[in-house]
This record gives sequence, structure tokens and C-alpha cells, in this order.
Amino acid sequence: MPTTITRFVFLGPPGSGKGTQAKALAMVLAVPQISTGDIFREQISKGSALGHQVDAVLKQGQLVSDDLTNQIVAERLRRPDAAAGFILDGYPRSLPQAEFLASLFPLVQAILFELTDDESIKRIARRRTCAKCGAIYHLDYQPS
Repeated sequence: MPTTITRFVFLGPPGSGKGTQAKALAMVLAVPQISTGDIFREQISKGSALGHQVDAVLKQGQLVSDDLTNQIVAERLRRPDAAAGFILDGYPRSLPQAEFLASLFPLVQAILFELTDDESIKRIARRRTCAKCGAIYHLDYQPS
């Protein structure tokens, strides 16, 4: 029986449920849920060369470039736990990132989460993140 490789990208505005749904589906499919924010924080905490670059950009209040983001994502997708598939949460965010991902994995399924701007703002305004562990909470739906 052939092995199924599952590759998804979850796209949508902040607060649309990408991360929540990606985590749930990743558990069912036994593949990693990968968000750029998580892998940026991981690289920074490891003190890697890429992490130092990301940290410098973020401390300046800038967005991490497509090239640097692509390098970090490619490194993460080469790990053994992603061999059977993955769910990317919020990546790609630009056409160059999408083209880069397609060059690595031509068969990726995209799911778009739609949400109005007003609803996105309402959801994000009630979101909280634990400063110690990075866990995300919501004052209405998932209190700490």
C-alpha cells in the first residue's frame, strides 16, 4: 500500500482559526503543525545564525524577509518529522514564498479561512499569549 504524504497550507487573516484548526488536524494526521512564528522563536532561542538574523529584524520592528523566512521554513521541512507531511500555518504570506514552497513541494493543498476585518479585530483583541510558554488563550473561548 503506498504511503500518503499530507501537505497543507492554512491561509487567512489573524484570528481566523488557522492555528487552532491546524493543531487539531495535525494531531489526527500525525504530522507537525508548523507556524513561522514558532520556528522564528525556536531559531532565536537556539541562538542559531538564522535566529540572530531574525531577532535583529524583529527588534527593529520590521518584517522578516521572504529569503530569510524561506531559509528557515526549508530547514524546518527537512526534519524527519515532516517527511510524512506537514501543515503550514500562515505560510506562505507572499507570492515569492508561495513560489519557493512550490519549488520544494509541488503538491500542497491550500485551505483559506475567511473572516471579516471587524471579526478579525474582535478576536485578536481578546487573544492573550503566555509570556513564559507561548501558549495562546482567548478571554471568551479559551481562558487561561
